[in-house]
Amino acid sequence: MRYEIASALAEFAKSLDGEKLRSASQTLIVEAQRNRAATASAIEGLKAQVAANQKLVSQVGGTVQRIEKRTEDRARKLSSWSPGTPRPR
Repeated sequence: MRYEIASALAEFAKSLDGEKLRSASQTLIVEAQRNRAATASAIEGLKAQVAANQKLVSQVGGTVQRIEKRTEDRARKLSSWSPGTPRPR
């Protein structure tokens, strides 16, 4: 089995000349550079999205706190309300 693998690899190596290897290597290098650039761009886009999401979460959190406070204030006012008196706003 080892001999078959070694033989197949040797046959493959013989079929490739130096120019084809250089060309294939250059193609792989160019593709790797493109992938690296695309990955870097995607990372920057994700970082910007994270920042935007953090800002939105902060704004929503502040709004929720204000709504909770108003709700608590209204509940407090209504709990002290007596029938026959003007209803608190």
